[in-house]
Amino acid sequence: MSRLQPLPEALFSDGRGSWHAFLTKFEINSGIYEWEDAEKRDYLCLCLTDKASQYYALVMDRKLELGYLEIVDKPERRFSYREMPETARVTFSGARQGNEE
Repeated sequence: MSRLQPLPEALFSDGRGSWHAFLTKFEINSGIYEWEDAEKRDYLCLCLTDKASQYYALVMDRKLELGYLEIVDKPERRFSYREMPETARVTFSGARQGNEE
């Protein structure tokens, strides 16, 4: 088991900012320290605050045996930006093919 490593101040998420940006930084950090999946799961817990931390606790209370990828998927679906279907339709209907496409 590795020793607890200090986390950069920018490596925290409260669920209000960009989940994708947070997860990208988290994955880079986990690569630098060569964390295994179990370590990633534990460090992810330490990086979440406020609503994101509450959601993580709720997910973990329901299923204790979730792997890192399963845990990441749940908050990603909850906190990631999703374009409204109406917005996507308007954007698509206004799209035009370029000359070289």
